[in-house]
Amino acid sequence: MKDFSVNIIGLSKKVHLFHFELKDDFFERYGKEVLSKGDFDAKVSLDKRETFIEVDFKISGHAELICDRSLEPFNYNLNLDRKVIFKYGDEPQEVSDEIVIITRDQDSIDLGQFMYEFIVLSIPIKKLHPDLKNTEEDEDESNIRIIYSTSTEYEQEKKEDEGAGGQSVGQKRSIAEATGKGLGQPAAQCGNHREKAYPGPLRLPPSHRPVPPSLPGRPTRRPPRGPAARERPSGPGGTPRSRPPGP
Repeated sequence: MKDFSVNIIGLSKKVHLFHFELKDDFFERYGKEVLSKGDFDAKVSLDKRETFIEVDFKISGHAELICDRSLEPFNYNLNLDRKVIFKYGDEPQEVSDEIVIITRDQDSIDLGQFMYEFIVLSIPIKKLHPDLKNTEEDEDESNIRIIYSTSTEYEQEKKEDEGAGGQSVGQKRSIAEATGKGLGQPAAQCGNHREKAYPGPLRLPPSHRPVPPSLPGRPTRRPPRGPAARERPSGPGGTPRSRPPGP
């Protein structure tokens, strides 16, 4: 069985090219729970530098899958282009899907594990035969309904809603039937009770009442206010007569 590991310590600082053929034995080696059969061609470009190693994967081929509906085998084509950067650090760790920290003492990189993960993660969860997949798409499109209205109908409905005070005509008619009021009626009568459209004449407060104009040739006099308003006209001798005390 071909080894998919690359010795990075013995490599010089330049670009190195590798070619791999991924057959059924490849999937048996790295795990056949998700995918057990396939035929892929992988081209790997490894660029070694002083502080990191950049690896480009180009994988093309097909995986043999089983349809979840008809249980018939079919080939699922894949064309993948991935990149992983291996940086030197104190402790090995995987920062993200594209950045991996390795130590200076690590002597090799298992490229087969990365290629296996790239292929497996590209397999769809729901596996359908291409013929059934096209039929399913046609059924989904047939279930789509498009509802539209012309601009004239929209403007007419908008005017009716605005005329109803923010309520639709149907809502206002239901409220009118429930309360005994007809549309556009100012008052309604139910039994011996009668609603009035207006409660009565409006009366302005004194501060808002208009002041009558004075007659010509006659000055306008205001009634006295304060203590003088409680005094009566003066008596004989010009002495003002006070109001007799109350009981």
